[in-house]
Amino acid sequence: MKKHILTIALAAITTISFAQSWSWGLTIGTIGNDSKFTGGMTNAAAIFDHPTYGSDSWGVIFRKTLSTHFNFETGFKGVGLGFQYGIAQNYSLLTPLQQDNWNQASLMTVQLPASIIWNSNYNCCNRRWYVGVGASVVLVAKQNTTINTAISPDAAGNTNTSSYLDQTLQSNGVLAFNAHIVFGVEKLLKSGRMLNVGVWLNGGLSPLATSTVTYTAENQTYTHTFTNYGNFAGLTASYFFKPLGARKPSPKAVEAAVSPAPYVK
Repeated sequence: MKKHILTIALAAITTISFAQSWSWGLTIGTIGNDSKFTGGMTNAAAIFDHPTYGSDSWGVIFRKTLSTHFNFETGFKGVGLGFQYGIAQNYSLLTPLQQDNWNQASLMTVQLPASIIWNSNYNCCNRRWYVGVGASVVLVAKQNTTINTAISPDAAGNTNTSSYLDQTLQSNGVLAFNAHIVFGVEKLLKSGRMLNVGVWLNGGLSPLATSTVTYTAENQTYTHTFTNYGNFAGLTASYFFKPLGARKPSPKAVEAAVSPAPYVK
């Protein structure tokens, strides 16, 4: 069923993208994905860490101009989510970046966003601000992955020679909805193409995956469970080609579009 939904959505996006007044582009980004503690032991060892999971996103986007200040934007994106855990260990001062052992598990999602975007007028440099709100359909495949990390026997505060850091990631395959806010700046090029950079804030409304981590410290075993809702913040960059069916604007047309109106006394 989910495969059929994805196929229909992609077909619809492809169909509308070839209509007049639509433009399309490519987008990439880098994100930080957070997960929440939802079960297991509430006490954690001092050497345990649960930082933000860093990943990236990429996709194809389509935009339709609704009016001078409003646009509708949709498309499809691949967004990497996941879980990351670490345990501190003794290290050499010659290699200070090796003081932690890390355990990471990734979860690839397909997201179909839809946004209403407001933009300001172009300034004298052909730039304008934009801000938008919207929602995304999120598709997550079924996954059950276990990742084991061996911890060196001299880990800080750890005297157990069989130290370990295990993570089991589980997703039953879900179809969920997320909400987002975007804002940034766009620049219109003389060719009619456009570049934009901005910030993407995403909030999940339902669980996408869970991860259970087990580790040892000071001869004690700890177990925690974290849930990923798809919450992330990131930087994005997009490149839009000329609107479909549009001709290259003349320099005078571009100048007229971005020049301020004459002062009338």
